[in-house]
Amino acid sequence: MRNIMVLDFLQSSIQLASIVIQLFVTEMNLPNVIFSGQFAFSMLIRLLLYYWYGNEITLQSSNIAIAIWNSKWYEESLKVKNLMLMMMMRCTRNLCLEIGPFNTMSLRTFLGILKATYSYMMVIYRR
Repeated sequence: MRNIMVLDFLQSSIQLASIVIQLFVTEMNLPNVIFSGQFAFSMLIRLLLYYWYGNEITLQSSNIAIAIWNSKWYEESLKVKNLMLMMMMRCTRNLCLEIGPFNTMSLRTFLGILKATYSYMMVIYRR
């Protein structure tokens, strides 16, 4: 999964940069602008959804230990108490979706994609 997210990260950044370059370089007629704008908007929404929910997974995973502690675990059998304890110990590390060895999927990474898109666009546009 990590390697797939790295490829998606790179592909999305380059694709968004290409769309914006296409808007600047090609003839500015209404169908081209509408098509490119729609495609760029749909790409941004797709990325925002991926990274928004990746961020939510990280945030909500930190609340699992608190939810276990607030439950009535003390009324359960010894086996269930031990399982709850193991779950709470596991919850000391937040769960997160990762983009290869580079970063986690979060809103900060989404902004990084937008910055990378702008950088790629400037490199391509200057040539």
